[in-house]
Amino acid sequence: GIEVFSTETTHRGDEVFVHDLFLSDARALCYRGIWFTKQHRMEFKVELNATYVVPEVAPTLKKWQCLEADGRTSLFLLRHTKNIDFKFMSCMRLFVLGHE
Repeated sequence: GIEVFSTETTHRGDEVFVHDLFLSDARALCYRGIWFTKQHRMEFKVELNATYVVPEVAPTLKKWQCLEADGRTSLFLLRHTKNIDFKFMSCMRLFVLGHE
């Protein structure tokens, strides 16, 4: 686990930004609750609509095949090698950048 000390008052649910040289994307995903140990392959679906994606960002998401024409996406989180698909991480980063 990570223990954080702060000089400011924090409340449950507050975001805390931490610089950790050993913090990986996989560790962050596990910390956020995405943890699939029972299956070696899982399809991850996100339904997006106009309230989620900034309209100007949608063409970029479509260009990189993160967003389908109908506003949905479907990615394989884990491939048969039990590694997180590189496209999943890239698309998640684009979704964060494109979120209002």
